[in-house]
Amino acid sequence: MSCGIKGRALLCWGDNDYGAVGDGTTTDRHVPTPVSGLTEVTSVSVAPGAPMTCAVSKGQVYCWGQDIVTGDVRRTPVVVDGISNVSSVSAGLTSCAVRRAEVWCWGNNSYGNAGNGKIGGSVPDPTKVVGLDNVASVSTAVGSACAITRAQELYCWGLNANGQVGDGTQENRATPVKITGLRSVTSVSLSPQNTCAVAESTVYCWGFSTGQYPAGTEDEHLAPERVDGIEGARQVVSVGDSGCASVISGDVQCFGAFDTSSEPGPTELSGLDHVTQLLGAATMCDLGGSTVLLGTQQLRTTRQRHHHRIPQSTCARS
Repeated sequence: MSCGIKGRALLCWGDNDYGAVGDGTTTDRHVPTPVSGLTEVTSVSVAPGAPMTCAVSKGQVYCWGQDIVTGDVRRTPVVVDGISNVSSVSAGLTSCAVRRAEVWCWGNNSYGNAGNGKIGGSVPDPTKVVGLDNVASVSTAVGSACAITRAQELYCWGLNANGQVGDGTQENRATPVKITGLRSVTSVSLSPQNTCAVAESTVYCWGFSTGQYPAGTEDEHLAPERVDGIEGARQVVSVGDSGCASVISGDVQCFGAFDTSSEPGPTELSGLDHVTQLLGAATMCDLGGSTVLLGTQQLRTTRQRHHHRIPQSTCARS
């Protein structure tokens, strides 16, 4: 399931059993298909591992597909009541949006992932996350969430069984916790069991490691640990036991299961250059400019007319 924004119109394609494409049907779509009724779209997010999509149109949040909490199926976008003036959205087990530099969340709250100070049940309506303001962006995963402030500080909350919050414990957090030791944070990406971020142009990861990163041991890492071998990082995506980072030179460095080299350390992803943006987990691509997604693992640069094999569920924009 993938989505892209082109000229502020939203197009989606892929598995449509639960209406996540948003075209009013449950027919799988193999080419980008316009989403019904949305214009002036500025943000889109596909829930990782779930058939649900959310987008921001004219400052309003719309979601469709299968509601993760209720199980209801919506084949076209439905407005999320109780929130407006939204700049971005991140869909997941709990969905969150940035509204006037505040984070508002709704959905499942089994682990405190709604950030309202409570653990358990669900939060049906958008609710302001406690103790968090001056926010630039928010990212969600299965049970946890993180936000970067305009001061480039990182706060995380929710599920922490594998240390993915990064506060040195394995206690679930119902309110945001500032992640110490990281400064000038520019990017964060969450997967179900771990989290990665870019701080001072360096990649750090924490949570469960399969022995491939960050420290080469199969264990929980309860606080951020540096991923060696990546210099000048701008952005990172974490996908399960793997990750990729874009660097200042425009190259992409991958580590973990995406690293197919027999040599230690991250490997440069061949065939891509001048990369400006990575989008991971549930794949999304910008359909403007020079790139278009051909499938879950291929990217074509229309300027050069080459096909590039890229890691599963990760898209690069060049």
